[in-house]
Amino acid sequence: MATNEKCLPNLVYIPIELCRKVLASVDFASLQSLRKSCRSLRLHIDEETTEANLYDVTITADPKSIFVDLSGKDVNGKLIMKKIEYKKHPDGCFVICGSKKKFAEFEDYAAVAVKDLISVLKHHNGEINHFHVEFPFSDSKCERSLQTFEEFLSVMKEHLENRAAKLKVKRFHMEVTKLSQLLNIYQFLDASVLERTSICRWSGKSKLAMHHKYGRDVSMYPKEEALSIKELLCLEQWKSCKNIFIDDHIVTAKLHNFLHVTTGSILLKVVSLKTLEIIKKASSKLRKNADISSALI
Repeated sequence: MATNEKCLPNLVYIPIELCRKVLASVDFASLQSLRKSCRSLRLHIDEETTEANLYDVTITADPKSIFVDLSGKDVNGKLIMKKIEYKKHPDGCFVICGSKKKFAEFEDYAAVAVKDLISVLKHHNGEINHFHVEFPFSDSKCERSLQTFEEFLSVMKEHLENRAAKLKVKRFHMEVTKLSQLLNIYQFLDASVLERTSICRWSGKSKLAMHHKYGRDVSMYPKEEALSIKELLCLEQWKSCKNIFIDDHIVTAKLHNFLHVTTGSILLKVVSLKTLEIIKKASSKLRKNADISSALI
């Protein structure tokens, strides 16, 4: 190299302590961009377990795409949001984020989506405020994609099983048609952090939108389906969670499994007179507590 030729700045060659400070100041999106820039940086970021600082995670889908919405905070506390679409193509898939569009040849769209999500979660050790999984399992238009959605969750389960620590999520929401879909993620959440559990069946429209359209005509609402939650009841995540909402499902479980709940909405399959008496006593006790805004009734 000529003596008068200038060396361009390069993150790979800066002192490791300085590199750590740089990485600690970037948001989750920039962190992933740096990982993909070169092998040396990817190895360094992975070995250092750099924090991604996630705030919200939402996974949705339609018949042609999977969408991953991520939000997080930068070093100044500013909220940053990214919406990434993974779109099917006969010869691979498109990855679309804002104005940027990349084609991944011979790659399955769901495999790319879950791989990218896992790479973000690997670098997050703090608390996630909301974690939503909203695959439209009960949408007839997505019938051909159901196996793909199941495989996505299976890969997620494998990652969560191998994490050094459980995923810290404060509010968890998932749309399911059977319990096994929920368990792929739920059993690997940190019970000491979990504040709210919300489970429902995909309807394509929010309850608020249906209320505006149909009003009190409940016959137009999606009919509830039975959901066995036997495997869920023994989990610490369930036992310690005080706010539980199960919509569009009729729960097949005994009432005593819900007496720890302070706020929630649950439809039981069978309610006896004895059960009604238990509900009455429990709700009366809860109402005496000024911190409780509503009771399980």
